[in-house]
Amino acid sequence: MTDRNFWEVGASGRVYSHSFVLEELERRHAAGPVEENWQVEDCECTALGDGVYLFTYQLNQGQRISRRATLWRRAGDGWKALYHQGTLVSS
Repeated sequence: MTDRNFWEVGASGRVYSHSFVLEELERRHAAGPVEENWQVEDCECTALGDGVYLFTYQLNQGQRISRRATLWRRAGDGWKALYHQGTLVSS
């Protein structure tokens, strides 16, 4: 579901490439299914242009809360994530 040019800015401020993100997801799930108890709140989706949308939300991971933003493009081959960013919410 990611565009070949996808990239991400993590909550740490680090930039991650498409290949790094896919490798990290594969590493995390190599031992089998991962069960998380996360809550998603304040979801909004805004059309930005022809087939491009901004999806924003708050992700609650226990004590860690972050605001997330993902740019999505709808194309003939389905939805593709173009960019993602997570920013920690200060307490």
